[in-house]
Amino acid sequence: MYIFAGTIDPALSSTNWLVVKYNSSGIQQWVDVLNGPGNGDDEALDIVIAPNGNATACGYVYDITANGNINAFVKQYDQSGGAVWVIHTQILHLICLID
Repeated sequence: MYIFAGTIDPALSSTNWLVVKYNSSGIQQWVDVLNGPGNGDDEALDIVIAPNGNATACGYVYDITANGNINAFVKQYDQSGGAVWVIHTQILHLICLID
Protein backbone atom coordinates (compact mmCIF):
# COMPACT_ATOMS: atom_id res chain seq x y z
CA MET A 1 0.00 0.00 0.00
CA TYR A 2 1.21 3.51 -0.82
CA ILE A 3 0.26 6.85 0.66
CA PHE A 4 0.84 9.84 -1.59
CA ALA A 5 0.13 13.27 -0.15
CA GLY A 6 1.33 16.80 0.35
CA THR A 7 3.18 17.83 3.48
CA ILE A 8 3.97 21.27 4.88
CA ASP A 9 7.53 22.28 5.75
CA PRO A 10 7.16 24.96 8.45
CA ALA A 11 10.83 25.96 8.18
CA LEU A 12 10.37 26.91 4.52
CA SER A 13 6.66 27.85 4.64
CA SER A 14 6.10 25.63 1.63
CA THR A 15 4.51 22.33 0.70
CA ASN A 16 6.32 19.21 -0.48
CA TRP A 17 5.10 15.82 -1.61
CA LEU A 18 5.31 12.67 0.41
CA VAL A 19 5.30 9.02 -0.71
CA VAL A 20 5.16 6.27 1.92
CA LYS A 21 5.09 2.53 1.21
CA TYR A 22 3.66 0.04 3.70
CA ASN A 23 3.73 -3.75 3.50
CA SER A 24 0.62 -5.93 3.86
CA SER A 25 1.04 -5.91 7.67
CA GLY A 26 0.96 -2.11 7.77
CA ILE A 27 4.66 -1.75 8.53
CA GLN A 28 6.35 1.22 6.89
CA GLN A 29 8.89 0.15 4.26
CA TRP A 30 10.22 3.48 3.02
CA VAL A 31 9.48 7.22 2.78
CA ASP A 32 10.37 9.82 0.17
CA VAL A 33 9.78 13.55 0.66
CA LEU A 34 10.25 15.66 -2.45
CA ASN A 35 11.23 19.29 -1.99
CA GLY A 36 11.73 20.73 -5.47
CA PRO A 37 14.80 22.77 -6.40
CA GLY A 38 13.11 26.10 -5.70
CA ASN A 39 11.97 25.30 -2.14
CA GLY A 40 8.53 26.46 -3.25
CA ASP A 41 5.14 24.78 -3.20
CA ASP A 42 5.40 21.31 -4.70
CA GLU A 43 2.19 19.35 -5.17
CA ALA A 44 1.49 15.64 -5.40
CA LEU A 45 -1.25 14.93 -7.95
CA ASP A 46 -1.42 11.20 -8.69
CA ILE A 47 0.26 7.85 -8.16
CA VAL A 48 -0.13 4.64 -10.15
CA ILE A 49 1.18 1.17 -9.42
CA ALA A 50 2.60 -0.88 -12.30
CA PRO A 51 1.99 -4.64 -12.55
CA ASN A 52 5.57 -5.20 -11.34
CA GLY A 53 4.78 -3.24 -8.14
CA ASN A 54 6.76 -0.10 -9.00
CA ALA A 55 5.00 3.14 -8.11
CA THR A 56 5.00 6.15 -10.45
CA ALA A 57 4.16 9.48 -8.83
CA CYS A 58 3.45 12.70 -10.68
CA GLY A 59 2.84 16.27 -9.70
CA TYR A 60 4.56 19.59 -10.01
CA VAL A 61 7.44 21.51 -8.45
CA TYR A 62 8.08 25.21 -8.25
CA ASP A 63 11.51 25.57 -9.85
CA ILE A 64 12.93 29.00 -9.12
CA THR A 65 16.49 27.83 -9.87
CA ALA A 66 15.93 26.95 -13.54
CA ASN A 67 13.23 29.21 -14.86
CA GLY A 68 11.05 30.43 -11.99
CA ASN A 69 8.12 28.38 -13.27
CA ILE A 70 5.98 25.51 -12.12
CA ASN A 71 7.31 22.36 -13.76
CA ALA A 72 5.96 18.83 -14.10
CA PHE A 73 7.77 16.20 -12.05
CA VAL A 74 7.30 12.44 -12.52
CA LYS A 75 9.24 9.81 -10.57
CA GLN A 76 9.10 6.03 -10.69
CA TYR A 77 10.12 4.16 -7.55
CA ASP A 78 11.39 0.60 -7.34
CA GLN A 79 10.25 -1.79 -4.59
CA SER A 80 12.89 -0.40 -2.20
CA GLY A 81 12.04 3.27 -2.79
CA GLY A 82 14.93 3.95 -5.15
CA ALA A 83 14.42 6.04 -8.26
CA VAL A 84 14.02 4.01 -11.46
CA TRP A 85 13.68 7.19 -13.53
CA VAL A 86 12.74 10.85 -13.08
CA ILE A 87 11.26 13.41 -15.49
CA HIS A 88 11.50 17.10 -14.59
CA THR A 89 10.22 19.29 -17.40
CA GLN A 90 8.55 22.59 -18.19
CA ILE A 91 5.76 20.69 -19.95
CA LEU A 92 2.92 20.67 -17.44
CA HIS A 93 0.49 18.48 -19.39
CA LEU A 94 1.99 15.09 -18.56
CA ILE A 95 -0.12 12.02 -17.80
CA CYS A 96 1.07 9.27 -15.47
CA LEU A 97 1.30 6.02 -17.40
CA ILE A 98 2.48 2.65 -16.18
CA ASP A 99 5.05 0.84 -18.27
